[in-house]
Parts: sequence; C-alpha cells; structure tokens
Amino acid sequence: MLSKRVFAKPSRFTMLYRAIYPEHDEMALSAFLNAHLTKAAMADEDIYDLYDKYSVEKFDLQDQGYITKIHPLELWLVGYLAQHPNATREEVIAASSEQRQAVYRWLFKNHRKYAQQRRIMTMLEEEAFNEIHSAWQRVGYPFEELTPSYATAIGASAIDLLPWQNSQVFC
Repeated sequence: MLSKRVFAKPSRFTMLYRAIYPEHDEMALSAFLNAHLTKAAMADEDIYDLYDKYSVEKFDLQDQGYITKIHPLELWLVGYLAQHPNATREEVIAASSEQRQAVYRWLFKNHRKYAQQRRIMTMLEEEAFNEIHSAWQRVGYPFEELTPSYATAIGASAIDLLPWQNSQVFC
C-alpha cells in the first residue's frame, strides 16, 4: 500500500524498500524494483549502486521520509511492523519513543518559534474538526469525512445547503 503513494522513481522506491527491509540483499531489492517499476525506468540504473547509495545507515529517519515523500514515522512504523508483525499498540509506542523525538526535534529549537506555533495550531485544528465530525455523525451526518474549513466550523458549508437534507438534523 505504501509503494502506491511513492512516485515511481528508482531512488524513492529503493529508499522505501531499504527503510522497511534494511537486512534484505540486492537481489530482493531488484525483485521489488522490477515488480514496481517499468524496464524503461530501470534502464540506466545499477541495482548495486542504488543498494549502497540508499542504505539506511547513510540517512536518518527525516531524510528517509524526505526522499520517499512519506512521513518519517509512518515509514518507521511500516518497517517496525514488518519486523514485528504481532506487535501491540503499546509495544509500538514504547519502541518508537526515540524515533518520535528525533522526527520532531526541530520543533524544540528556539529559532523555530513560528514553525512550532504553526504545528501546534494545525494539530489543534485537526483535533477540533475530528470532534466536529464525530458530533455531526452522532446526529446523522452521512459522510465518512469532513472537509476542514471555516465554513464547516461555523456550520455554513455548502453541505448544509443540500436539498435532501432535513435542516433539523444538523441544528
């Protein structure tokens, strides 16, 4: 599933594979790349060079996420679950302590106050919209997702104007 979200490029797919399966060899990487990339995309690539260049020892978790364009913690989680398929949520949280701190270390630097504030506000906004969505679903909101917007927050989004809707349901 994760490979479907990565742009089909040898470097990104190699980093993805190496991050999830760091102990696999070049032949396993080759099989993975051949299964996910076209022959044209792989024409000028040397598997051994890709394998060495995108070793997990050369890139920290932040860099791995940047190369693959996948959130670093999601990348770590998939790799952890590949190694520990029966891990419980508590085990994952305990095992990820160092990774979580490393990924968000930049937030604690003093010269990043604006980024800190923005991240905190984004997280608060996400939580607020999740609460709004839950409350709306309890009274009959028919959709699986809610589009976060100012109009939604004040109850004036376009969805409120649908003709099939009973206006009393969303009061």
